[in-house]
Amino acid sequence: MLISRVVKMLVRELQQELDDIIRLQLLTDQYQEQSTSLEPWLDVRPDTVDKLRAVVSNVAALKSRLRHRIADCQDLQEVSWDCFSFF
Repeated sequence: MLISRVVKMLVRELQQELDDIIRLQLLTDQYQEQSTSLEPWLDVRPDTVDKLRAVVSNVAALKSRLRHRIADCQDLQEVSWDCFSFF
């Protein structure tokens, strides 16, 4: 009777270990599939980053042009006031 209980417990534990091994094999297969499907994305850089950098560069250039034009207009205003002071 005691031996049969011990054997049943051992069989139950072995069955649980087999179930865990099967689950682990399934997870390993899923990981391999997902790794294979994601691998191309690791080496490819998205185009959106390059496009975003181009837009940022363009905005910076436009801001610079605007600053220069504002400075030119301010210079013209100062010169015109100086011209009027001679009269």
